[in-house]
Amino acid sequence: MAASLFDPLGLAPLMILQQQTTLSAMETVLQRSKLIAKGSLTAVEATAMLVEKPVAFAEGTQDAALAFARGESPSAIFQAGLRPVARATERNAKRLRT
Repeated sequence: MAASLFDPLGLAPLMILQQQTTLSAMETVLQRSKLIAKGSLTAVEATAMLVEKPVAFAEGTQDAALAFARGESPSAIFQAGLRPVARATERNAKRLRT
């Protein structure tokens, strides 16, 4: 994405992605806290809470490294690193809404 006059560093998409990730993560924490408080947190969900994070961060690290190797902008590198985490948090939030 080309930088605009009002966003010369191309940071707006990164900031939006960060905010979306934050909101999804907050919703996930709230929904899981409700499950814990009601005593209805399953073993599968508890395990997922531990296993999903390293996987998402490993994918993000790999994607960021590839973006760096392609010579992309710092903002694009950060976005590449954050996208797998953003996808995971959004997926969790959607799943736990039901």
